[in-house]
Amino acid sequence: MKSEKSLPFAIGVRILSFVVLVSSVFFAPWWFSFILYVAMLFLFENFYEGIFALLLIDLLYGIPEIKFYGFPLVSTLFAVIFYYFVSWLKRYLSFY
Repeated sequence: MKSEKSLPFAIGVRILSFVVLVSSVFFAPWWFSFILYVAMLFLFENFYEGIFALLLIDLLYGIPEIKFYGFPLVSTLFAVIFYYFVSWLKRYLSFY
């Protein structure tokens, strides 16, 4: 059980990590943002904010790709797939 004093600190860390992730969307390559997103999936529980950040990548830089049958939200699709995969994987890891 977490203490009530650590809750504002945890929320602050989560907000700060989201700001770092959104900043990486604007100032870093796409692969760095994606690696950062996967790392934050392991650090935080239910990190829905990362899906929003990768949706932002698609809205800013995404174009329809022929190899994805013209689907323009490729980063968002991979973000959702990785979210469910990491959620499933966390149940079987010993350090969670």
